[in-house]
Amino acid sequence: MTGKFKIPKPEKLPVAIAALHFDEAVVCMGITDFKGIGENLQLKWNDSTSNFETGLPGIEWLHEGVSNPIKLSADELLSGNNIFNISLSLKGSEQLYVTPFGNITKVYFESDWANPAFDGKYLPDTSSITAKGFSAEWKILHYNRSYPQYLKAATNYSISESAFGIKLLQPVDAYGQTMRSVKYAILIIALTFFVYFFLEIYYRRSVHPLQYILIGFALVIFYTLLLSISEYLAFGQAYIIASTATVLLISWYTKSIFKKWTIVLLFAFILSLLYLFIYVIIQLQDNALLFGSIGLFVLLAIIMYFSRRVNWNNEEKLQPVIPSSIDNSVKNDTHE
Repeated sequence: MTGKFKIPKPEKLPVAIAALHFDEAVVCMGITDFKGIGENLQLKWNDSTSNFETGLPGIEWLHEGVSNPIKLSADELLSGNNIFNISLSLKGSEQLYVTPFGNITKVYFESDWANPAFDGKYLPDTSSITAKGFSAEWKILHYNRSYPQYLKAATNYSISESAFGIKLLQPVDAYGQTMRSVKYAILIIALTFFVYFFLEIYYRRSVHPLQYILIGFALVIFYTLLLSISEYLAFGQAYIIASTATVLLISWYTKSIFKKWTIVLLFAFILSLLYLFIYVIIQLQDNALLFGSIGLFVLLAIIMYFSRRVNWNNEEKLQPVIPSSIDNSVKNDTHE
């Protein structure tokens, strides 16, 4: 981090510049998480270099950080002939935020992390995200924040509300993908039961409730298989093995119920499509909600289409009832 302190218009200071105690000047840097600091913090002020010390003077809006006393004069503050440079080495951070204090604050982030999330009060002016990493650049003016350029330490401002930066999102691992697949467990079980129900109606074959329970158990055990196998293999391989085993088991059980290979093959094809649909949604990160909602809408439309001709109440076509008086008159007219 580089910059300089310059006061082009000293009349804007909350106190007269002659009243400032330059012999007590201190450079302060707020840090909210010290455990991520990897090396000694050094401040290079003009040509001199010294280490920061933990702790801050009494500042109400800055509670944690480091500070370093410096030699400063009124002439240097007015002319801006003071250049500082700070090298900050961080490790193990999941997010990094910056608070703008300069008249013009320019921030540029570049990293090989491929899953960033830009967060805070300001979004980057320019950004680029690829599989090899990301870069982002901000330019914040002092007009863009709620606190002034010159302020007293005892003044209470909402400084933290103007923070902005990045979050380093963790890519979804095998456990995370398994948890995402579990969220669709009710959907898989319900759709499988719907398929069985329609097969039962169309082929007039009664399925016992206990058989539904056994099929439900087989669908639930799929997730246990997926989690246990994914601890030793890649998630994609584990998903193929677990889904294939589940489809084969339920298809074999379906053959014992309906006694027809056409029904078995149809059911295996539908169940395989369901598992494939869930796998595609799990792999998506940015458009999972969009494709998931569209897929569910299509599935619902298909179910409604095939259920529209089902005679749910076993109703026969009713013959119109003709009152007796009208019936006699009709018979007389016919006889004449």
